[in-house]
Amino acid sequence: MKNFFTILLYSLFCVSFSYSQPALGSPRGLEAETEVPSIVKEAFESSFDNAEKVSWKAVSGGYLVSFVKDKHQMEAFFSEKGVWKYTDITFQPTLLKDVMRQQVREYYPDAQIRKTMLHDEQGNSFYTVEIQTGGKTRSLVFSAESYLIVKK
Repeated sequence: MKNFFTILLYSLFCVSFSYSQPALGSPRGLEAETEVPSIVKEAFESSFDNAEKVSWKAVSGGYLVSFVKDKHQMEAFFSEKGVWKYTDITFQPTLLKDVMRQQVREYYPDAQIRKTMLHDEQGNSFYTVEIQTGGKTRSLVFSAESYLIVKK
């Protein structure tokens, strides 16, 4: 009976250890690379030459690629046929346009700008600015022309 419990505990340990290991050939903590069609990869490479730290994820309707370009963290979405749909570019708050910074100060004088992002999509580009004010986090959305359009 004692041997039975020892074997049971050892088996549970082995099973839990095997599930905690990364996929074969991938670094610890990272999933194996998503298989991406060549047409999608070629579309990405022609749009974002010199991209670094590229990783792909299959999502509904296409592929999301995360990468670094010109020192900015970016994500781009491509359809299954390699058609670019949008790009999200995260950039330093210090690079936010002055006109947007002035509007933040006007509505939220004590706000700290925490995160800034440009969503670039054909016919629908906008900026998202995350601020901290009064102990709360808020998201502000600015038009491509730098007008404040949404306060959440």
